[in-house]
Amino acid sequence: ELTVRVPEAIRRIEFASDQAVDYVLPVGAEIELMAPVAYNREEGGEAIEGAEALIAWVSSDPDIVSVDDNAITAESEGEAEITAQAQGVTSESEIKVTVGPATGLITHVMLPFPSKLADRTRTLTLADPDAVPPVNRALVPDEDITFQIQVLKVGANGRTTNNKDPLTAEVRSQDPEVVTIPADSTQFEITGKETGAQRGITINKDWIVGHGTAYLVVSIPGAVDLPLAPIFINRPKP
Repeated sequence: ELTVRVPEAIRRIEFASDQAVDYVLPVGAEIELMAPVAYNREEGGEAIEGAEALIAWVSSDPDIVSVDDNAITAESEGEAEITAQAQGVTSESEIKVTVGPATGLITHVMLPFPSKLADRTRTLTLADPDAVPPVNRALVPDEDITFQIQVLKVGANGRTTNNKDPLTAEVRSQDPEVVTIPADSTQFEITGKETGAQRGITINKDWIVGHGTAYLVVSIPGAVDLPLAPIFINRPKP
């Protein structure tokens, strides 16, 4: 007696909620991707049990980023996009991989948390003293803004491991008319831990000086700069 299970047809493929979608890696680095999820409808629907075995990761340029099962490897400098595909269905989202110079020039890799840009974006409202009459009911949030990053160490073989070294990160604002970081506050200490835990980059609420969109960048020695998610500073409604 033989039991054959025929899974439902795949209509939609989504990444796991914690899957990072933007990597900057040195040549030779290898990252294990999380299993994607397949659904039985193009919108909504239920996850199909066991469908992950049918889904394959596909690289837009295997010469830059190769794929082996759930692992991707940085082969050469450049950019490539990774998608998940099965039964003629391709994930709407893609994983962007930027491969930097060979090992020896890049010693650390920074990854943002949460991985999704929307989850890391801050939308705030700043009081508008120029309004007539001035609008004071909408204020900068009472708490500072913290972005989480993970720092990985690149070994001599090009593979990444949890960072245990204390590091100094420099944060700069590309929009000083929206967020101005004082000259004596641009550096943050990142203490290495055995677990490679997430580190916090804290932006003081008093540094928010205007309306608009602020883009911040984190730098550490031996790593490609990491752009943080945008901070939207809205004008309050009168």
